[in-house]
Amino acid sequence: MPVLAPAFEGSPLLALDRLVEEGDTVVAIGVGEGRFAGGAAHHFAYCDVWRLRGGKLACVVCQQLLMA
Repeated sequence: MPVLAPAFEGSPLLALDRLVEEGDTVVAIGVGEGRFAGGAAHHFAYCDVWRLRGGKLACVVCQQLLMA
């Protein structure tokens, strides 16, 4: 199976701008920064959506947009 994303070093630093909850859905919106495996820095915006069912995690959708 091909690798779809470049390898990263360590964990990214995340800054949460907004957290929205309605019913069984939680949305987190923010920005982050990290390093690719070669050491180059990258900055990104993100939006993560968590859906719950019966008090348990049912679905996670994560979107990231690399920023120049």
